[in-house]
Amino acid sequence: MSDGLFKRLDIKILIVSLFFLPVVGCGDESSGMPDRQGLSSPDTSPVPAASSAPSPFTPADPASTVPDPVSTPSPSQATSRVIRILPLGDSITQGGDGYPSYRRSLWMMLSGFKVDFIGSHNSFNGSSPYTDFDLDNEGHWAWEAGELDNSLNSWLDGYTPDIVLLHAGTNDVDRGQSNSSTTAELESIIDKLRAKNSAVIILMAKLIPMRHRDTTDINQDIEVLAAEKSTAVSPVVIVDQYTGYNPATDNHDNYHPNTQGEEKMARQWFAALQAFLP
Repeated sequence: MSDGLFKRLDIKILIVSLFFLPVVGCGDESSGMPDRQGLSSPDTSPVPAASSAPSPFTPADPASTVPDPVSTPSPSQATSRVIRILPLGDSITQGGDGYPSYRRSLWMMLSGFKVDFIGSHNSFNGSSPYTDFDLDNEGHWAWEAGELDNSLNSWLDGYTPDIVLLHAGTNDVDRGQSNSSTTAELESIIDKLRAKNSAVIILMAKLIPMRHRDTTDINQDIEVLAAEKSTAVSPVVIVDQYTGYNPATDNHDNYHPNTQGEEKMARQWFAALQAFLP
């Protein structure tokens, strides 16, 4: 062959060789050039292990917000304690002459609650046909507030009330005692109850009226006393046994409730008690 033919063949071989050289793409790590798209090929590098520290944007674990069951009592634990209720007063609290006092009707209303009536005795003045309720009480026939006050410490040696139903002062008014002396004795009763239980709850009644004597004046002083003595730890709560009570139709004698009057008193006590029962 001539020299010219060989030269032409060499040129063709060179062109074919250049055509089959490997092509280096953009973004290939071997090129040293960054991939401008950033998503042109999937990332096949190993996924790092999850950190034990939570991301600041990770929602809180719901289980972590559940209260500690040891520090938070269950409803059954919270309501397991029996509430001790002391009915304290005179014959209107004790009952007798065939009438069981408001205590029987109130006990029936409290049938769904864990309560215990307490007191140093469980008798009536005379007889009563009713023994189907908790008879314990601290009602004393014909006693004045001062007599109750004088004996209270000895009674408290035998029990500790959580709640007291106090209706006292009727005999004081009937016998002409001054309101100031009666309220001073009621104040002393409150202090003795708190000395035994600093968190005692005292439900203090406005006195029911008598047929021959009204109790409006003493009730006003009782309201003042309750406001002065009440505290957050040991509240003294007025229970209005006066309003709506008609001694002409609600008493069976001058002083004492009949069945209708007992029911009225029980409803008032019950309404006040519900705020303090679990």
